[in-house]
Amino acid sequence: MQTMDVRRLILFAIFFSSAFFLWNAWQQEFAPPPPPVAQKAPAAPGQSSVPTRDVPAPSSGAAPTPAATAGAGGIPVPTGAPVPAGGQKITIKTDLYTAEVDTLGGVISLVSFAKHQDATDPTKPYKALQRTTDRTFVAQAGLIGEGMPNHRTAYVAEPGSRELAPGAERIELRLTATAASGDKVVQVLTFHRGSYLIDAAFDITNARKEPIAPFAYFQLERDAKQAVVQSSMAPAAYVGPVLYNEKDKYQKLEYAEIDKQATENQLLVALKRDFSKVQHVKPPASRSDSPELYLLAAGFRGS
Repeated sequence: MQTMDVRRLILFAIFFSSAFFLWNAWQQEFAPPPPPVAQKAPAAPGQSSVPTRDVPAPSSGAAPTPAATAGAGGIPVPTGAPVPAGGQKITIKTDLYTAEVDTLGGVISLVSFAKHQDATDPTKPYKALQRTTDRTFVAQAGLIGEGMPNHRTAYVAEPGSRELAPGAERIELRLTATAASGDKVVQVLTFHRGSYLIDAAFDITNARKEPIAPFAYFQLERDAKQAVVQSSMAPAAYVGPVLYNEKDKYQKLEYAEIDKQATENQLLVALKRDFSKVQHVKPPASRSDSPELYLLAAGFRGS
């Protein structure tokens, strides 16, 4: 009798597991997509007075980052809003890849590898960056400062070569914009031979009487879709960002962890705004190996 009960238990476990996998597969195949997020029309060409929720700003509690390095004031969480109508698409070809740069914001909207194939279709190149109706993964850059251009400003591409010449070590794409104050800004993208590295820099000509101190930011905008089809019955290769240092080498960094960190940073900023003292604490009841995080806020400033 005991053996029969065990067999029934095993059969029930197999049945419910199969039902769960079938339901999960149906959800991925037929579940309706989330409704698009409404967004205001983009600003007129050449203007930088656009909604700033996806343009980072230096934290009020820390010193701003110089323009020569990436802005560290907190990379914004992608809003998922529809991309506005683009500008002119500039195609750059090197020995390793083909890149496409949108003059609207100087956004790198495509990087297509010449020596690596798509995971699902070997006749097509692998795309490290792309912006289509189905996928969004692009690189953006801009300046933080009054009237400074950002990744939604219309630039004009200067004349020049668009393909890495034989024997040449690099090729530059120069995009020019004029700020409302009259400042001339040139975004310079440099593509190198034998490297996937793309350098981004800004040349600024100050047209004002007083000095200016803009800061650069660099960010990635992406959707939340899996890069490859994930099967619940078999393991899949890791696709996503990694962190590297000499001690720990490569470490996987899931997108969910990035979004979680961004949410925690937003909470921390809000608490510091409303309370005079905010600190991390770990109560005695929390295990030493627990990943739980606690914030203690004291000294409410009032509304």
